[in-house]
Amino acid sequence: AVVVAVVVVVVAVVGVVVVVVEMPILAASVCTKGGKVLLSRQFVEMKRSRIESLLSVFPKLVTVGQQHTYVETESVRYVYQPLETLVLLLVTNLSSNIIEDLETLRLLSGFLRDRCMPLDERTVAQNALDIVLGFDEVISLGYRENVTLDQVVSILEAKSQEAELHEQNEMWQQMKAHGLMMKNAERIDQLKQENPHFMTGISSSDPRRPRASGSSPANASGPTRTSATGISRKATRRDHLCQLRSREAQ
Repeated sequence: AVVVAVVVVVVAVVGVVVVVVEMPILAASVCTKGGKVLLSRQFVEMKRSRIESLLSVFPKLVTVGQQHTYVETESVRYVYQPLETLVLLLVTNLSSNIIEDLETLRLLSGFLRDRCMPLDERTVAQNALDIVLGFDEVISLGYRENVTLDQVVSILEAKSQEAELHEQNEMWQQMKAHGLMMKNAERIDQLKQENPHFMTGISSSDPRRPRASGSSPANASGPTRTSATGISRKATRRDHLCQLRSREAQ
C-alpha cells in the first residue's frame, strides 16, 4: 500500500512538471520602446488583463544601456530584442530554456524584418495578421517548432495563395449570379414587349383565376338554387304525412 501511494505521488509530480516544460513560452509581443503594445500573441489560456499587466511591467524593468537581453520577475522571464524603434518580446516561464528562447527570438526577428520594410509601427499594423500567423508557425502550444525562416515564409505564401483563390472563386460565383439575374430581367422585358398584357394581373372574370374549394362556375356568382328533384321529394313527403293524419282521424 505504501509503495502504491509513493508511485501515485511521483506520477502526479511528474505530470505537473511535464505541463510546465511543454508550455514554456506564454506570449510573443511587439512593443515600442516606450511600452506601447502593437500586437501580442498568447500561446496559453490567459485573460487580457493578465497579459496587459505583464507587458506594462516590462518597460520598468529595462534600464538604459543594459547589456542583457532578458529580465526576470518572481513569476515570469522577459526575453527581448530591440529592433530600431520597436522591441520584440517573449514572455516565458522561469523554467524555460533561455538558449532556445534566444534562438526563437532571433527567428521571429528575422521574420519581422522580412514582413515589415521598414520596420515601424505603421508596417506592423498593416501586416499584423501575417505576423500573428507567422508567430503561430514558429511557436505551437508554447513550444518552438522545428522550422526555418524560409519554411515559415513559404507556408504563409501558400496560405496567401489559397486565400486568394478562394476570394477569386467567390467573386466568380457572384458575377455568375449577377449575370443570370440580368439575363432573366432582359427576358422578362422582351416578353412584356411581345405581350402588353404579360404579368399585368388577372381579372375576376378571367377563367384562370383560382376559385375557392367546393365552388363551381354555376354557383360562383349567386346563391345556390334548389333543383326540381328536391322539390318533388318534399311534395311527396308532405302528401304521405297528410294521408297518415287522415287515417288516424278515422
